[in-house]
Amino acid sequence: TNWLGITMIFRPVEPKIVCGGYVNLQGVFLKRQQQVSKELASMICDHLVRASKMLEYIVKRQDMVDQVLDIYQRHLRDAVDQCVGSARIVVPVFAGHGAIENIKREVQEETLKELPKHADEIEQYMDKAFDLRDTLAFRLSRLPPTRFEGMLHPVFQEDEWMVLLLGGVLGVIVGTLQALALGS
Repeated sequence: TNWLGITMIFRPVEPKIVCGGYVNLQGVFLKRQQQVSKELASMICDHLVRASKMLEYIVKRQDMVDQVLDIYQRHLRDAVDQCVGSARIVVPVFAGHGAIENIKREVQEETLKELPKHADEIEQYMDKAFDLRDTLAFRLSRLPPTRFEGMLHPVFQEDEWMVLLLGGVLGVIVGTLQALALGS
């Protein structure tokens, strides 16, 4: 019975409609793929993939920090150049040569100093912008049943033998207790 119960969680993989369309035989997880997808996506996003973990990963790898800073500097330079616009010609006359580059450097230094103070807002924005929970739930719910089962079943397979063994031992104990209690 334990083996049958575990098997019914995942089998049959594809829906089997019987009794004139009134009964759908399909593994419990697969029949509830929409709900399981939402729960799985929530668990993954709460514990594994979220903005704070992504930022932590980036900060721990210097090559990633360098890439992000390069992107930031490029956008900052473009933004300052766009703001200065045609005044680029007269700024060196009044502010000296290299003034625009000094402005870019100072803006970069100040924004990088200010950045850690806004970590929570940045994480919230990233979580909202990436929308990982809904995207992941949507994609998981659209997987064909065989792919969905292939993703979930290996997680359980490793410990199936333990569940079967424990069920058998408990069955023997309960059966023995019943036999003793009923006096056979």
